[in-house]
Amino acid sequence: MIRPSVITLEVQAQVTKLTDALLRKMKPQGPGSFEFSMIQGNLHWLDMESNNMTIMHYAKLFGEIYVPGKIICVWNSHPPADVDVWTFWSRMLARGLAFEPTSAKSKKFGVFPILFLKTSSTTGHNGQATFITICEAHDEVQELKERPEEGPREAPAPEMRMEPQSLDSGRRRIYLMAASRSDPSYKGKFQVASRIIPCLRPSMDLVILPSDSKAVNDYWELAQNCFDLERDQAIVSNWNTDDGIDESALTQIKAHIIGSPQDKSALVPYVMSPGIERVAAALAEFCVVVLGEESEWIAKYGTRRMLHLHARSPGESSIFESDVGPGFAVPGYVCVRQWIAHPSFQ
Repeated sequence: MIRPSVITLEVQAQVTKLTDALLRKMKPQGPGSFEFSMIQGNLHWLDMESNNMTIMHYAKLFGEIYVPGKIICVWNSHPPADVDVWTFWSRMLARGLAFEPTSAKSKKFGVFPILFLKTSSTTGHNGQATFITICEAHDEVQELKERPEEGPREAPAPEMRMEPQSLDSGRRRIYLMAASRSDPSYKGKFQVASRIIPCLRPSMDLVILPSDSKAVNDYWELAQNCFDLERDQAIVSNWNTDDGIDESALTQIKAHIIGSPQDKSALVPYVMSPGIERVAAALAEFCVVVLGEESEWIAKYGTRRMLHLHARSPGESSIFESDVGPGFAVPGYVCVRQWIAHPSFQ
């Protein structure tokens, strides 16, 4: 049942009379619509659609399939540019507003996006969404209509969540195995990305694999057969730890998380970097924790400067020499880009 009209019965009779006359004249065989409005007490015919379906046709079909007899209201919206469909759906679930059509446990009221297209970063096309609200009573329509509009715009501050126990066996692991460009092992990025494949658990863990290597793809095909892995457990993306992953790969990760709401997830990178931190922050809203170190810790303990003197400050002892075991470490220096050990004995 579509939301009842608020115009008077007299005006409704006028509309019915006019549309009946038009239909007798036109004799349409397909879908279409007429649009009327009351302006200063007078009825005006504003628009019509013929020979094509409209938003209300889709809403009516949806209602007949999933909520026959319920009150529905449908409207168009433009979601914020940084909100994709999985982020929107996650926020609806968190607020108890989501209508889940095929879930036996779902409440028979709420909101569902019968269309949700994110703003395109490549073409520049604005995002478009169409929401349908399912209600038990007429007075619930306006409240439910307003809340989905508020949700996407009330974004929490992105902040990654660190947790030492994130490798707990009960968590789904999302592996981002790639070295930083500044790391000497960056040249071996294909090996770094592939080593974790045999450690994936069937139907549970995910791995991000590089898109520009046939050898990696061949090994992934073998692993699927040997370990009963599913194809969608690998997400292909030409990414690196400095820039992070592309929008498409991030969306696929979100889809996996929302698709298994009973699972907790952990992001497991090969090495922490600004790009990884951005990915972790984007997934924090989905309760994803990350296994790794914060930037302050890395600056202090994340290089061999902890073990050796630094070439720029030879008079300043390393952390190991000053705090742990002076005289035990092999004397040497560490520079910015590569490590050079200088044995003290001749």
